[in-house]
Amino acid sequence: MKDTDINEGRERRENLYLAIAEMLSKAEDMETGINGVLAYVGKFLDADRVYVFEIEPEPGYASITFEWDSEEGISHKDAFQHFYYDKYRYRQLFDLNNLVCCTDLTLLPDGQIKELLEAQNLKAMIQYGIYDKGVFSGMVGIDDCKRPRPEWNWDQEQLMTLHFIANLFSMYLFKERSIQKQMLAEQTLREKYKDSNTRLTTFIDGINGGFKISKNESKFPFHYVSEAMAAIQGYTPEELTTLYPTAVDNAHPEDVAKNGREMMKSFISTGKYTIKYRVRHKNGKWIWVQDNGKLVVLPNGTELVYSLIQDIDASERANTVLQTERAMFRDVLTKDAAFIFTTDVTTGQIIDNKLLNSYDEIFNGEGAPLPCDYDKNGEIFVNIFDVVPLTEPTANYFKNSEIMRIYQEGVNYMQQEYYLRAVDEYVRVDDYITVDPSNNHIISNTVCFNITEEKKKEIAAKEQAKKAEEQLKRIEELTMANRINNQFIQNMSHEIRTPLNAILGFSSVLVDPTLSETMSTEEKKGLVDLITHNSKLLTDIIDDVLGMSDLQNGKLKVAEGEVDIEKVCKSCMKSVEHRLPRGVQMFYTSDIPEGFVINSDMRRIEQVIINFLTNATKHTTEGSISVGTSLKEKPGYICIAVTDTGKGIPAEKAEVIFERFEKLDVFTQGSGLGLAICKLVADILNGKVWLDTTYDKGGARFVFALPLK
Repeated sequence: MKDTDINEGRERRENLYLAIAEMLSKAEDMETGINGVLAYVGKFLDADRVYVFEIEPEPGYASITFEWDSEEGISHKDAFQHFYYDKYRYRQLFDLNNLVCCTDLTLLPDGQIKELLEAQNLKAMIQYGIYDKGVFSGMVGIDDCKRPRPEWNWDQEQLMTLHFIANLFSMYLFKERSIQKQMLAEQTLREKYKDSNTRLTTFIDGINGGFKISKNESKFPFHYVSEAMAAIQGYTPEELTTLYPTAVDNAHPEDVAKNGREMMKSFISTGKYTIKYRVRHKNGKWIWVQDNGKLVVLPNGTELVYSLIQDIDASERANTVLQTERAMFRDVLTKDAAFIFTTDVTTGQIIDNKLLNSYDEIFNGEGAPLPCDYDKNGEIFVNIFDVVPLTEPTANYFKNSEIMRIYQEGVNYMQQEYYLRAVDEYVRVDDYITVDPSNNHIISNTVCFNITEEKKKEIAAKEQAKKAEEQLKRIEELTMANRINNQFIQNMSHEIRTPLNAILGFSSVLVDPTLSETMSTEEKKGLVDLITHNSKLLTDIIDDVLGMSDLQNGKLKVAEGEVDIEKVCKSCMKSVEHRLPRGVQMFYTSDIPEGFVINSDMRRIEQVIINFLTNATKHTTEGSISVGTSLKEKPGYICIAVTDTGKGIPAEKAEVIFERFEKLDVFTQGSGLGLAICKLVADILNGKVWLDTTYDKGGARFVFALPLK
């Protein structure tokens, strides 16, 4: 290649540098600036698309935030939003030049990365890493979707083009994102403290900045100065660099002497620095700026320092007022605090500690020497005071790792209450977590309030409310008992009077000579049968009342023994045969083996079955009544079902009918206690009774389930 061609190529690239730098510095906003540069680079390289990938706060994910396309139909921005790039191991592809270059996609080895790129219809691509404060934060990508690009296999000198562009993007993105974050933080602060922080308005609204490139030589001679950076001092770039050839010449000598040593120490050890100093404005005044710089080594070995310059004059002048106001806020916030302290969560060290009252005595009036270990002091506090959390905490406040964990989950404020058993006191701990912008360390500000007085009042109020609730419950129980007693008296008065009247009436007929002499033997026998029937009804009512009383008072004892289920069922059917209405049939079905027995109380089982059958005979005037036993209906139980073809029971009454004195038909004789007794007996035998609401063949089906073990 001729020297003239080399010089032309170098001149062309230098013009590209300056064009891009000027484009970014003059852009009204970040989107306009970056989109303009992407288009410029794409046309310069004859590429199909140029884009910026940025790492998201959530680890492993990234999104395309800016993209330029040479024509419609090749955009892939929408397909790469919140893209999980970690599984493709992109970072391991970057070479020593921080470059991924594939001039022919077909040459890539088979695998996930090749599949991903082929899916984008790629033929060739270049990607260059960009960084934010030394941390990998994304990539600048250049794609060709039509053909391989062997000419992209650049030499070291040519790589300077992409290297410069990527670093320029890095600086510009860092600047814009920093301004956005700072504006957001200040906006949050302004909203939170808007009544007293109005003086920050000028500072927030007056943020300005630019960038410069210096040579890594003595006094850092200027290599490039943006218009925005020069405008901070009221100059054009040419005026500024002519007046001040180096960055050191541009700074106030006192600030260089005061802060220059620490700045150089950081720069030498880390390759980056942050420094505040004053510069002379064109109007003669000294103004404050903040300089954030980092070392960039070009492929040819040239060392340059890229710097973001921000106008912080308003903020520095407002700083004294701001600190005073923040101190006032802190005094108001903590005026009733038991103690406050500040922890560097990143290092696990307490860096500030103010013990305000009685807890001061624990650390001999001065607190632990600072800085001190957070976990160790937390353990001392927990042990001395015998700390008990009052609610389930989201994190263990006394473990630094837990504070870090919950902050990483997106929580920046926590509150928890504790009981200090050793001193019979209650405290509330408020924890505010922020980030120190000077070093990106996580900072926890903890304020502890003694809430013993209000907590004890709260506990006393709860106890009083609990007693009142218990008294109200007792009154309700007494009211219910009184209602039940009244209902019992009314029911019994009606139920007992009916058979008694029948007995008295029919008996008076039999003993009256005038009436009895005119009656036949068959008529007299009919009266005797009616007297016997009503006597049996009266006996059943009294038995139900006494049985319910025994069950409720726990007097009923279970007499366990072997029970032959089939024999019990058939015996119960025999005992109610006389109650069957004319024409009603009764039969037994079963899927249990012959002679199947369980260990239970035979008398109580008979009591439930007979109650079921008695109810069935009362409500069935035609059809049939059946008793069925099954081991299949409810696993682990034997089920005894009584089914009739009577009038049936509405499904919504399935629970009500098992309550005491509940009768669906007031004209049917009975105490209204039968089914309630069945439920109590089933509970005593660890069984269950229910109305089968799924039965839809007409009539009703009651089930009595007994456990097999």
